[in-house]
Amino acid sequence: MLKSVPNFVRGPGHNSIVVAPDGKTEYVVYHAWTENMDMRQICLDMLIWKLEGPSCNGPIWTPQTISNY
Repeated sequence: MLKSVPNFVRGPGHNSIVVAPDGKTEYVVYHAWTENMDMRQICLDMLIWKLEGPSCNGPIWTPQTISNY
């Protein structure tokens, strides 16, 4: 993840892509430093494929619910 959100997400600049249990939905998984930079938290953003290439609506730092599983 190369995009940070001041006071919420400070990312180290790398990620992985994982496939959801449905076998088709892809997510970007990465870690970010907590506000006081003493721990890392796991972040998960849905990967969206567009004509221009892959993107996501993140970084998202709030809890999310993944439905249909």
